[in-house]
Amino acid sequence: MTPDFSCERCQDALPWYVAGSLSDMEQREIEQHLAACPACRMALAEWRKVAAATSRAEERIPADTGAATTWAGIHGQLHQHNIPAALQAERNAMRLSDGPALPALTGAKPKPNRRHRPAGRGRPFAAIAAAVALVALSTGIFALLSSHGRPSVAVTPTATAKPTCSPSKATADVPAHAKLNAVAPIGTDDGWAVGSLDDGQGGAPQTVILHLRDCHWSTFGDSIPGAELLDIAMGSAQDGWAVGAYVRKVAESGDGANTQYGWEANKPLLMHFANGAWHVAQAPGDSGQSTAKIRMVSANEGWMLIDRGRRMTIINSTTAVPSYSYTLLHLQGSTWSEVALSFQAPSMILTDLDAKAPGECWVVGYDTQRFGSVAAHYDNGSWQRWVGAGGQEPTDVFTSVSEAGPNDVWAAGTYRMYHFDGVTWAKVPVVGTEPHGTADGIMSLQVLATGEGWEFVSGMFWDQHGFLQAVLHYRNGQWSWEQLSLGSNSPDRPISSLSGIALVSPMQGWAIARSVNGLAVSSQFAYLDGGTWGLVTNRA
Repeated sequence: MTPDFSCERCQDALPWYVAGSLSDMEQREIEQHLAACPACRMALAEWRKVAAATSRAEERIPADTGAATTWAGIHGQLHQHNIPAALQAERNAMRLSDGPALPALTGAKPKPNRRHRPAGRGRPFAAIAAAVALVALSTGIFALLSSHGRPSVAVTPTATAKPTCSPSKATADVPAHAKLNAVAPIGTDDGWAVGSLDDGQGGAPQTVILHLRDCHWSTFGDSIPGAELLDIAMGSAQDGWAVGAYVRKVAESGDGANTQYGWEANKPLLMHFANGAWHVAQAPGDSGQSTAKIRMVSANEGWMLIDRGRRMTIINSTTAVPSYSYTLLHLQGSTWSEVALSFQAPSMILTDLDAKAPGECWVVGYDTQRFGSVAAHYDNGSWQRWVGAGGQEPTDVFTSVSEAGPNDVWAAGTYRMYHFDGVTWAKVPVVGTEPHGTADGIMSLQVLATGEGWEFVSGMFWDQHGFLQAVLHYRNGQWSWEQLSLGSNSPDRPISSLSGIALVSPMQGWAIARSVNGLAVSSQFAYLDGGTWGLVTNRA
């Protein structure tokens, strides 16, 4: 658990967390604590049961009761009807007007006034029992009111907060020839995405940033020519970082007049979001970058893994051995400083990192000489390494990592899932049948502390109806294959890959859908809403 966020504070806030009524920062604090605290995760499960009970009760409320379904309307009508004595006595015993109001457990409501929240949490299961009783009572009152029709007097509705964005209702203006690389949501109606734009004719790329606001994704700020953005992470709604690279033109094939040129990363590009705008920041290093990943723990702490590329070491006239170089940077306050990758051998390729708690992070990859997966954990100054954690065959590689908690870490390999329980790594079975097609590997992985997760597989898959997207879904303690049929906004450009999973909650989130037609690459947003994936309508 975090030292400045106690179990008592966490469990006090769980009803508001389940209701979706906390601020973005409060929600991050809760999720960070839940990742490290089994007791609070158990309490969260109980509150979710209450929320489910409330939802089932609401389904029994007549649709035509209107304002009568608000507590103000109910209070005004109770004096107009002959309420049975037993029900009246029960209502009096459970009056809430003398204390702070419980949050609604379905839908977004105005955020509670934290200053008037009860000082102590009391007995959590007693509170749950009271909430369930309240559900039963409210259902009975709604049924009684429905038998007497709508009220004859006007009832003034209470003010409500601005509705949050349901991802399935979002729209976007993603420019043509945009190649989106990463998404970083902040709540349900705020978020960022980064990538690059090209002219469709082989010209130099330029950066692109999109912002989600009022349920619409649109471009934000000016582009930087001759550069691309590869990853983004937000420490808060007011502070975040994006990492990318400036590019240079290189010959890829052919010679003379037939030479084919392309663009490759040359030196790091770092951008910082503060005071409502993105600014270019001082980037560590000056050359030799291939790609980069970034993760934020908070507004004051983050991690960045920079791939410095491959170098060939000549052994003799017939043998050359590749070596790989990486830089790991740690943000503390406002300063990025290097952390030595003391566990890394030159033959290791590092593919991903993740971090959730202060002072620690995970890095995964594989060893090209020993043919085995690699996982390493940094904790306040020291590394612990596992080589061959997922086997030592050539196909046993770790491509993605997601930390759900300190003793709950997941890694993905080709068609395989692995779990770390705090002591050892173990292969986890996947149920279902692999879809028909050609797979390239794992694109992205995310597992939440609540026990819900997704993994996207790159490749082309199809059935008799057309192209599909293959995904792995984690729920109820089990990974299973699922097939999505998202289609495409362009019928001649089927979705070739899904990447960039960015979950807001177990039921909502974002991702990137990419289509390829020849050399042309285009991107659009995919959404998760109510547990179902779909494509955001693109208006550009």
